[in-house]
Amino acid sequence: MESENSNQASLLSPQTFNSDTTHAGLPTYAYFYLLGTYVNPSTLLLFLASNFLCLLIAYRCLAIYWAARSHQQHDSRNLEEETEPRKVVAEPGGWLRPVSNIEMFSATPLILGTGNTAQVLWLSSSQPITPEDVNQALFVIAEKIHVLQVCVAWRWFRPWLRRMKNVVVDFSVETGDAMSVYYQQMRTPYNISQGPLWRASLVPQPQAAAGCHQAVLVLTLHHIIIDGLTNMIISRDFMEVLNAIMTGRGHNTPTRHNIPAIVDELFSMRDCIWCLRFFSSVTYRTIMSMFSDNCYSISLPRPNTKVALTNVLRKDFSAETTQELLRHCKEAKVSVHSSIVAAAYLALLRTAQKYSKETLDSLRITYDNAVNMRRYYPSVYSESVGFHSCLTKQEYVVCSSDAENKDNFWGLARRMHDDLQHNLCVSKTPIRMSPLSLVISAINPVNYLLTRLGCRNLVNTNMTCTNMGNLKQILPGKYGDGPVEITSLLRSTASELCGCPFLVVFQTFEGRLLLSLDHYVNNITEEVANMFFLYLTHYIDDIAHNGTIKNY
Repeated sequence: MESENSNQASLLSPQTFNSDTTHAGLPTYAYFYLLGTYVNPSTLLLFLASNFLCLLIAYRCLAIYWAARSHQQHDSRNLEEETEPRKVVAEPGGWLRPVSNIEMFSATPLILGTGNTAQVLWLSSSQPITPEDVNQALFVIAEKIHVLQVCVAWRWFRPWLRRMKNVVVDFSVETGDAMSVYYQQMRTPYNISQGPLWRASLVPQPQAAAGCHQAVLVLTLHHIIIDGLTNMIISRDFMEVLNAIMTGRGHNTPTRHNIPAIVDELFSMRDCIWCLRFFSSVTYRTIMSMFSDNCYSISLPRPNTKVALTNVLRKDFSAETTQELLRHCKEAKVSVHSSIVAAAYLALLRTAQKYSKETLDSLRITYDNAVNMRRYYPSVYSESVGFHSCLTKQEYVVCSSDAENKDNFWGLARRMHDDLQHNLCVSKTPIRMSPLSLVISAINPVNYLLTRLGCRNLVNTNMTCTNMGNLKQILPGKYGDGPVEITSLLRSTASELCGCPFLVVFQTFEGRLLLSLDHYVNNITEEVANMFFLYLTHYIDDIAHNGTIKNY
């Protein structure tokens, strides 16, 4: 009993290295009695100092946050009362504003040397398209469109947009195949802190006939300064200036200023809490994709490679096919966008069936929609330049029976159409999901490391779709009586590290549906991408000519 009591006492009292004790048998330095035990004063002092240091760091971080936030804050209740866009201006070399939440999704790839976008324009002219005229037109729009004068640098522990000290045009004249120039240019990194974050190449083409001069302009711009609409506006302004220069006329290209990060003003703390409900499930499925043969729950071959590259497949549909597709969509009261996404779902199901060892009749597919966030801005911002787009996620179960007849196919397309309209107009899901862009951007450095190690990447969606709609007003092919016109175009985005195997890109240009597929070699094999695109183009042809998929 005596030994047991002594052991118990040794556990309840602090250990000492000398025998000096008080008359009560307690160590002389145990002055404080907290939470049922005696505390060494030095331990207490260290505890208080650590807490003070943490509070000091937290206060400093909060001060930095509010200093950055002060560049973005605006009373959102007055947004609708604005009669002209707000401007963010700075002297050459000056700071503009912090990178926003949605821009952060592209800032991480910028640091890693990826995240480029391309706008490839096939040009035809009755006069020779000279490099001097093209360079002059590019310099004019670089002066007028201020996002083309932006670089990115670190300030207060976060990336900021900064105005370049001088207007610089990175222009070259190349020979050979235009797509080879596109691939080379897409894979060339930028000088982030100096700029510019864009470049252009002119690729002259052989003269097809007398009086018919052709060339290809390859514009590559990093996603942190542009989105799909900004690329179209830059291309349109360039074409107007180029035609004016070649005809000796003056041009009245408007000055397009940088604007605040309005999306960051639209969401609230409630939206931040709401969007977290998606985060846990998406994170779990994303992490599990690395340890599975599946590509985000779909059984498809995945490569083990140490390179992250973008490859492109493209097809331009005829005007007749496009008109027939549009007619069927109007009859079914469904957008062209939803009909193509429905066809993509069935094409992905058919591709998965080819590689599945078991009978596969249905599939749950997740896809991301690229949304132009200017739809939530006042109308004066409708053509503001910069990166103002966000992704919204949707998920459906697609079955083989959805391709059996017209009713089933258009029923699937109508569900997608109605859900998308509800998300965009009623629940405004893109606004509520925008805070996640900052968190999801962490997937880029993780996938960068996994790729360098030759491991499978994290995948957080089955595919992404971006649709610019009808470009008749945004980017026409002809510009009055000017000699130069656009005959075709290609949009592309190097999103190799963003956790997406496919990017389906489409728009209607000059009455023709232009479709392309960006596929990323670190997430999907070339064979799977070719098969998926073959099925997709075949199904779109079927839908246009028969109103449904005839040969599934």
